[in-house]
Amino acid sequence: MIDLRMPIGLFFLMVGILLLTAVPARARIDGGPVNLFAGLCMLAFGAVMLWLARRAR
Repeated sequence: MIDLRMPIGLFFLMVGILLLTAVPARARIDGGPVNLFAGLCMLAFGAVMLWLARRAR
């Protein structure tokens, strides 16, 4: 049985990469790049979920 953290981690990694590479849709709120911050947070969360899934084996 597959651990639920594996597909969740892969999903957040893919969405984070998409946000970081979305050049024309860069949104700025209060002088900060929202896509950069959201993408980095999603990459970090996805990496943690994958690490937890690998550790549980």
